[in-house]
Amino acid sequence: SIMDVGSKKIIGKPFVLDRRIFMADIIGSENLVFGFGAAGQFYDLMNGNKIGDQIDVSFPRVSHFPSKNIYLVAGSRSSTVYLMKKRLTEVLRLEVGSRYQSHAVNADESLIAISTEAGDVAVWRLEDGFRVGGIMKHDYAVDQVVFHPDNDKFVFTLMEGGLLFGWNR
Repeated sequence: SIMDVGSKKIIGKPFVLDRRIFMADIIGSENLVFGFGAAGQFYDLMNGNKIGDQIDVSFPRVSHFPSKNIYLVAGSRSSTVYLMKKRLTEVLRLEVGSRYQSHAVNADESLIAISTEAGDVAVWRLEDGFRVGGIMKHDYAVDQVVFHPDNDKFVFTLMEGGLLFGWNR
């Protein structure tokens, strides 16, 4: 069940999650719940119906980009990142080459940079999943990536041990 903390009222109807789901979060602005655990599944908050296919990625996490109303689902044990739009009716699969590590979105939510365990960072258009530019190669896994807040031509990457790199992509 999902409860409004302020009013203490149940929102929607209680529903059963798939047995591979351990936790759930309300996400986005379309009355969606994302259940995650050994796999991922979106549910309709109001009636508990499954929305879209189950995402067979262990311990997936979801991010929502509100200006484009796009959801990103990725797991640290997978090399596939999913971009979903239009209440999950459109799904783009991005193959990132090795295990997903982290991501960042530029200020206007048009580009996403994805880092991997192999040390590669690539930039993709968020709207259509088209990769732009080359690969920014590192010797080790890239723990975090971020766009410059004023000029998304520049990307910064952080590796374990505090190594910070600036890139003119």
